[in-house]
Amino acid sequence: MHDHDRSQGDGPQSVFWEITTGCNLRCIHCRAGDAELMSPDDLTREECCQVIDKIAEYAPLDLVFGGGEPLWRRDVFALANYAASKNLTVSLATNGALVDEAMAQRIRDAGIRRAAVSLDGASPSTHDTFRGHRGAFDASVRALRLLRELGVNTQVDTSVSRHNAHELPEILALAESLKVQAFHVFRLVPAGCGLSIPEEQALIGEDAGEILNWLEEAALKSNLKLKADCVTVSPRMPGGQTAPGQDCPPRARTCYVAHRGEVHPCGCTRVSAGNLRKSGFREIWREAPAPAGTVEDRRLEARSCL
Repeated sequence: MHDHDRSQGDGPQSVFWEITTGCNLRCIHCRAGDAELMSPDDLTREECCQVIDKIAEYAPLDLVFGGGEPLWRRDVFALANYAASKNLTVSLATNGALVDEAMAQRIRDAGIRRAAVSLDGASPSTHDTFRGHRGAFDASVRALRLLRELGVNTQVDTSVSRHNAHELPEILALAESLKVQAFHVFRLVPAGCGLSIPEEQALIGEDAGEILNWLEEAALKSNLKLKADCVTVSPRMPGGQTAPGQDCPPRARTCYVAHRGEVHPCGCTRVSAGNLRKSGFREIWREAPAPAGTVEDRRLEARSCL
């Protein structure tokens, strides 16, 4: 790391990496598109190791494996081990459906520090409809319990739209009962399969503002770390807190790497700062015309987590 990066503190703190678009579920909101098998455009294992080497120039930082479903990649644990050997803290964002006792053990043994599991409803009917698979709710709950029993830090991720917004207090209560460490709320955005989401399901203006207000109040009472990602509010909201023209307020000192190696400010925009197949991570972070790490952070959050 350059002395400037260390002294000024302007290097990345975390990188979310879509290591595959392949997935076992058919979630209505997924940015990865309708892809069951791994895309032929996914980075190869060798390319993934090269990307890890490039990101590790800024180590230590948090590297989050997502997708698609990251457990769909057979080499995910080899990649996790390699990243950990490069002084990167590895986390996992999974739908939980593939996590049985053996998989939970492999997650822990690979040195994965935190697993975020999706819960998009407080009941099977809500969550399973959203995830497009019967039994998905029970699988998520099972995954969280198994991972917690093995000592892996756990987190509940909820993608919220009008169909489940009213269940947020119940989802939080469930997360607390499962003794997870954190609860993150994501607004349902028009990306990937989400382009087909009915307009009436979108959260806009005061709807998003009400969720943020609830989350801030809940954070004062809950023992979990609560955070809102990709939730913007209307200019009509008191205080004028808004992110004009953006569906996803980019995170400061955080970026998103897509499965083809493209680097984006966040996962809900396809504005590219460069491609790691062609360029170094340091070059993209520091020298791209719109570098991912210098975008103003307009995210509203209750508490910091990862």
